[in-house]
Amino acid sequence: MWCRIRGSGLSYDYRLMNNLSVGRIVLSLYRATSPSKAFAAALDIVGETFKDDFVWNPLELEAAKSSLIFEEVEHLKSLPAAVVDAMDGAMKGLEQDHLK
Repeated sequence: MWCRIRGSGLSYDYRLMNNLSVGRIVLSLYRATSPSKAFAAALDIVGETFKDDFVWNPLELEAAKSSLIFEEVEHLKSLPAAVVDAMDGAMKGLEQDHLK
């Protein structure tokens, strides 16, 4: 994704986030030179992963897993943040150990 969006000069930075509570994938572009082209490139990239003949590179898949784990636990570096996360999880009906 980096090569096709930032590497081709369509956007200085991007972020692709999932919002499970509303069932959406959100694309955020930062300093995009061509927002419509950057969006189209991201849409193509995401669409390619759902094709039957798509093969995940094992190294890239492990890197993605590590990144996701880091994103989930990075914000829990203080006790107040962990408490807020626990209360939020309880309100959503999640198990106490949902991050394990």
